[in-house]
Amino acid sequence: ITTLRDIVRCLEDAGEMIMAGQVFQYLHLVKMDNSGETARLEVRPKDDASPQLTIDLAKRLTQITEKRWMVSISGQKGEPTLADVEAERQAQEMQKIKDHPLVKEVFALFPDAKITDIQGNG
Repeated sequence: ITTLRDIVRCLEDAGEMIMAGQVFQYLHLVKMDNSGETARLEVRPKDDASPQLTIDLAKRLTQITEKRWMVSISGQKGEPTLADVEAERQAQEMQKIKDHPLVKEVFALFPDAKITDIQGNG
């Protein structure tokens, strides 16, 4: 476990879907060190995160990995949340689609049209 995405996967694999979703949505990674006997995770929770999230996360990661996890709250900005990263990726994908010549042509013919969903092949 070296990234916040790894933590989300670990929680999902352990059936902790709600907590995985909360980590994805609400935590900004500031620093992580999983190299020693005790793993250390420093995060900045979003304002609307549960105040219990970091405490519960430390307990659950310790149970799942059988390694002690110390999760602390930081005032530093940290990385964007995984939800923010995903929203940005989707916005870039949407812009790429809107910039395609055929899509531009459709919007020229139907100016009130809206793209409501993007689905990949396969």
